[in-house]
Amino acid sequence: MTGRGSRLKRKGRTSRQHSYHSPFARRSYEDSTDTVINTICKKLHLIPVWNAFQSHLMKRKASAIWNGGLKDGKGTLTTESGVLDSTPYSFSTRFEGEKGTNPEELIGASHAGCFSMALSMILGQVDLTPEKIETTATITLEQVAGGFSVTASHLDVTVTIPGADAAKFQEAAETAKANCPISKLLNAKITMDAKLIA
Repeated sequence: MTGRGSRLKRKGRTSRQHSYHSPFARRSYEDSTDTVINTICKKLHLIPVWNAFQSHLMKRKASAIWNGGLKDGKGTLTTESGVLDSTPYSFSTRFEGEKGTNPEELIGASHAGCFSMALSMILGQVDLTPEKIETTATITLEQVAGGFSVTASHLDVTVTIPGADAAKFQEAAETAKANCPISKLLNAKITMDAKLIA
């Protein structure tokens, strides 16, 4: 496959603009508050998200089909949303640099996207509204004892917030890094370089 001690890095990137203040918080609301939130969600087309949040449970599905052996075989990836629809992947796209997607690249996209949304929400809680959040996640796949493992995810973050306080921004970025759902999912070292453009 690859030599001992080898390491592969994959990147996922997201850019998030024009954030809004999230209505999501602990449910201690009275009926009148729920009515206001539902009105906001309707205007922002977020009713499905709000309904899912109220149930405290969301499930997303993706599937893979693999045909043949490891090196000579090929597979496809499909997501419930249809964004990936029988998208091909192979040993070559994962380990040999051939153009195409691979699991680590998709983890990178997931981590970058999840972090950016979490950061937008946390910044909103301290009255900071970002014009733009750009995040690149670099995923490291490394050969370790017993096989291969995703050992690290590094986030390179650039956020534009005119007039923002740098200390508040850094605190928000660290909180998002530690608490976004994909960060919690990964059993890997998570590092970050966060840059503020104020």
